[in-house]
Amino acid sequence: MRHRLSRAAIWRTGWLLAAAALVIVAQQLGWSRVGHALAVVAGPVGGAVWRALKLGWPAMLAVVMSLLLGMRSRERLLGVAASVRHGMAGRRWLAIVGLVVGVAGLLVVVLVTAPPWFVHDRSLEGLKAQNEIRTTLLQGVGGVVLLVGAYFTYRQLRTTREGQITERYTRAIDQLGHVQLDVRLGGIYALERIARDSPADRATIGEVLTAFVRGHAPWPPRLPGQYVATAPINQVPLLQEWAADVQASLTVLGRGGFAPPASERDRLDLYRVDLRRASLPGAYLEGAELGDAHLERAFLFAVHLEAAILRRAHLEGAMLRRAHLEDASLDDAHLEGADLANAHLEGASLRNAHLEGATLRDAHLERADLRGIHQEGADLGNAHLERARLDGAHLEGADLSDMHLEGVDLDHAHLERARLVHANLEGARLDHAHLEGADLGGAHLEGATLRDAHLKGTNLFGAHLERASLRDAHLERAYFRDTRLERANLSGARLEGANLSGARLEGANLDHAHLERTYLIHAHLEGADLGGAHLEGAHLERARLGGAHLEEALADEDTSWPSGFDWHAAGVIVVGEDAAESPPQPA
Repeated sequence: MRHRLSRAAIWRTGWLLAAAALVIVAQQLGWSRVGHALAVVAGPVGGAVWRALKLGWPAMLAVVMSLLLGMRSRERLLGVAASVRHGMAGRRWLAIVGLVVGVAGLLVVVLVTAPPWFVHDRSLEGLKAQNEIRTTLLQGVGGVVLLVGAYFTYRQLRTTREGQITERYTRAIDQLGHVQLDVRLGGIYALERIARDSPADRATIGEVLTAFVRGHAPWPPRLPGQYVATAPINQVPLLQEWAADVQASLTVLGRGGFAPPASERDRLDLYRVDLRRASLPGAYLEGAELGDAHLERAFLFAVHLEAAILRRAHLEGAMLRRAHLEDASLDDAHLEGADLANAHLEGASLRNAHLEGATLRDAHLERADLRGIHQEGADLGNAHLERARLDGAHLEGADLSDMHLEGVDLDHAHLERARLVHANLEGARLDHAHLEGADLGGAHLEGATLRDAHLKGTNLFGAHLERASLRDAHLERAYFRDTRLERANLSGARLEGANLSGARLEGANLDHAHLERTYLIHAHLEGADLGGAHLEGAHLERARLGGAHLEEALADEDTSWPSGFDWHAAGVIVVGEDAAESPPQPA
């Protein structure tokens, strides 16, 4: 079929060729002559425009269109004017007209009006300067045109790109539902590529992948290929072997960026999933929801789970060395036998968590909430527990030697038979704690509170308890040899049968303390308050009592005093049937 050019197209082509010819002529003759010619023409054209304004803007547009687009007939001019006047022309036509008028006006300003504004000289040199200004202005206009064109090109490319991403996304979603494993894996990695190319879609793709994991590895197990919930963990193969697509989804999610760490709404939802023996070393899963998830024997070395939710999660035997669990929630979690060496748990919540047999050597537990945890047999060597909360924790037999426990809260904690040799417990709270049979040799408890604590048979040899509060504490048969207790508060403490030989008790408060049968040989009691204390059968041989307050202290015939000490002058009350006739004798 033969195509014929329309008359309008022919006219437009003619005008473009004419404009090109004018530019060539101007370059050949010089812009000064063209400027003079335009100035000569500008007068009549201005008059014509003024008359058009008087007739109305439709007539003016019609005149301009006739000049630029070749409209010669008076009837066609009037028809177009009438159409514009009555709103019959479309928006597109008006846009074209406006553009043409704007371009024409801009060219008149650049070529005719603007140069004389900058150079008023009419001499030859002035005309040359005006030509240079015209050239500069035309270059500026060309630059603006290029920028506008680049903007519209960018918008077109962006629209095209978004359409391509949408098409790729739809195809990847279709692949996820395919019965063939290879096709599903292709869909998973296609989504990862889309997420890399379109950051705005990362959160949506994260939701798709987590939904895929929840659907293909639910807990309790109910899908073909899943191992039963009661299967011994040693019989469960690696996740990669029985659910390669689930492992691939986790690997993609673990590369990070699918959910903002500080977002509560966009958490990665992996609630109640079966991830036994999964492998996620170094994965970035900050803030993920993993409550009630099963991650037994999972390989999570150096994983990033900051602020993640792992309530009631099962992590028995999991490898969590160097893991980042800062501010994570692990309440009621099962971590029996887990390896948490060098892990970061600062500010984490592990209330009532099970850590029996776990390894926490060199772990960072500063400010962690460890109330009610079960750590029987756990290895906490060199762990950092500064300002942690351990009240009510079960730490029976735990090895806490050399640990940093400054300011830790251990109220009502169970530390029976625990090793706290040289542990740092300055300012710690141990009120009502159970430390029966514990070893606190050389421990630092300066300023600690142990009110009503249970320390029967505890070893406190060489411990530092300066300014500590042991009010009403149970210290029967405790070993305090060479212990530092300067200005400590032992009011009402039960110290029956305790060994305080050589202990430093200068300025200590022992009023109404029970020191029956206590060994205080060589003890330093200068300035101590022993008012109302029970000293029946106590051994105070060679003790230093200079300035000590003993008024109303109770002694009996078995009490041994330092040589030359006047117990009567000190206000000691001797109890027993023959107290008056048989006063206590100095050693």
